[in-house]
Amino acid sequence: MDMTASLHHPARLLVRELGKRLAVQMLEQARQLGYRHRYRETTVCVGEALALYRGLGFIPCERLGNTGHNDCEMALMLPLG
Repeated sequence: MDMTASLHHPARLLVRELGKRLAVQMLEQARQLGYRHRYRETTVCVGEALALYRGLGFIPCERLGNTGHNDCEMALMLPLG
């Protein structure tokens, strides 16, 4: 199967849009609760997640302690101010 064609499948686009909406709602809730930053760990092999985080404004940062996510080689931070 051609990967380019599968990226344009309507159901796949719907899932992506729902994921983005959920992430935006969670960030807004974090702001309302007084959080100043959001921290994520991910792996570069999950390109869609990484693209979502970067699209929301997350930037690479240093790892914050031992979270147990040993396979996640990338840490990201988003200031909520």
